[in-house]
Amino acid sequence: MHPHLHRRILNTVFAEHFSTAELRVMAWANMLQDRPRNQIGRGYIHFDDSLFAEAEAYIAAERARVFTALSQGRRRAALRAFGRLLHTRQDFYSHSTWLHDWGATVPDLATQPADAVPLCLDSRNYPNLISGNGGLVWFVLWRLPLFGRWIKANYPPAPDTHEVLNLDGPERGPLFAFSYNAALRHTVVEWELVQDAFLVER
Repeated sequence: MHPHLHRRILNTVFAEHFSTAELRVMAWANMLQDRPRNQIGRGYIHFDDSLFAEAEAYIAAERARVFTALSQGRRRAALRAFGRLLHTRQDFYSHSTWLHDWGATVPDLATQPADAVPLCLDSRNYPNLISGNGGLVWFVLWRLPLFGRWIKANYPPAPDTHEVLNLDGPERGPLFAFSYNAALRHTVVEWELVQDAFLVER
């Protein structure tokens, strides 16, 4: 999902729960998940490469860091951990085939309410689910000025790549709106798991 969309979700869900400064801390940690060092060999951070068990474990570990940091009075550290886990959770809906599989069962997307997509509370429970394989080198080559289109036409991405499967923005078609809505609703679910700890610490 594009960085500004992650940020929009955070602002929508948390404006009434956190100060502007705290939201900034959380959003910065969220957006840093997309820095280059997290793009190679760390597919679990983005629910890429079908690393579902690893991604769920990562989310659980970051959630545990939230509780630990709050118990120690380290609120900023808790906000950063929460921002990181939310990035991963939100990416699930735009990087996996969850929305594609759901869309294949719907005769007319235009008639579906925005919240029609069921949330995936644990991706490990769906063995047929896949997510796009990474390919940073090809991602860069396909976007080279002048030559990128030629390279992509002659060396097109495989069907199971992130390039084909992603729903990172509205340019990716009608499923994006449902993906975004599901990511927003699951953000609320994640908040419900930690909100008492944040409120007690405050």
